[in-house]
Amino acid sequence: GLIGRLNINAIPAANVVLDGRPIGRTPIMGYSVKVGPHSIVLVGPDGQRASRGTLVEAGATATVVARL
Repeated sequence: GLIGRLNINAIPAANVVLDGRPIGRTPIMGYSVKVGPHSIVLVGPDGQRASRGTLVEAGATATVVARL
């Protein structure tokens, strides 16, 4: 399938759950994903959460930024 990339950042640093799977802590740069819609949940140090959706296009990088 076609691939795009995600840059994900948060203030303060947060744990990232991409499409229901934990993938690490922000900042995450150039993370390869399939083209199409993705859901991102950022979980901050005090348990605060931010949900974002993004659409990744082939060969492109989508950026998701949140302040928690």
